[in-house]
Amino acid sequence: MKIVIEGREYPQPDFDRVTVWQQISFQKETGMTPKDIREMGERVQSMTQEQREDSTDALIVAGIAIWIARASAGEDVTFQQACDIPFSDVQFVAEPGDEESPDPRPAPPAIGRGVASRPLPADRLKKKTSKKASSAA
Repeated sequence: MKIVIEGREYPQPDFDRVTVWQQISFQKETGMTPKDIREMGERVQSMTQEQREDSTDALIVAGIAIWIARASAGEDVTFQQACDIPFSDVQFVAEPGDEESPDPRPAPPAIGRGVASRPLPADRLKKKTSKKASSAA
């Protein structure tokens, strides 16, 4: 599995190859520990496609895969910077030897120890607007 981001190919993300500094920076930025990431990935991996499409966890795991791919390629990006791209510019591409998926979209990217997700459709990523009244006068 490889990830193509804005036309650039990245090898399959491997959480076990994240440097200590990258993990420290990621944890400071997100508050997520390696255990949190693995547990979230396991939850996402056990979901049906329909559940993944409605899951914030699935979106976060896809974002983690994007960040790991970019950081492992030597890009000095935070998690937020790595994910600040249109989802339509991201593709998860199966490679020979990857497990086949019944879903017509590519199989999920693996992130170390079996953590996986599938990208969510772009229409699921639209920002929700707040219904609170503005306090500005």
